[in-house]
Amino acid sequence: MFRYALRAPLHKSPSAPALGIKGEFLPMHSLTMIVRAFLIPVSIAVTFSIGGCATQPADLSAVENVPIDRQLSKSYIVLPKAPHNLRVSRDSGLTGSACSIRLFVDGDPTADFRPEEVAYFLLTEGEHILSIKYNGLCGDGKLSEASITLKSKQIKNYRISTTLYGGIVIQPTAF
Repeated sequence: MFRYALRAPLHKSPSAPALGIKGEFLPMHSLTMIVRAFLIPVSIAVTFSIGGCATQPADLSAVENVPIDRQLSKSYIVLPKAPHNLRVSRDSGLTGSACSIRLFVDGDPTADFRPEEVAYFLLTEGEHILSIKYNGLCGDGKLSEASITLKSKQIKNYRISTTLYGGIVIQPTAF
């Protein structure tokens, strides 16, 4: 047995009563489809308005250092006040925040970053490759790389950001 819901006509009929609605009945499954067609776009819009589109550079006065248990290579990472020539920070924002991102220097795993974390590195002069990919359960093979050339007494700043569609990028930054 079908259940029915009242549907108002698309145009006002001259024969419709002044306060009443002349309508017809629709099967309930049609009403469900109409509700779904409305709710899905609205829920997507709400998700993006709450979560934001992508990440933003982290405020360096509020970032935390990558904890020691997620520092994978002690040969590159140094303390924040120690001499360093590379600073890498992960952006703030909700996009991709459930997953840590692993940083590799010349193919060696160095640190797992969570949002709003920073690590300082002391690398040799010359060319290096910085690579990042999602870590753990989020690891889907996506990889982003950047080439970096370090010179004497030069400090480079890089940031790890997440795009709207979950892509990850490592890039130079002034922040």
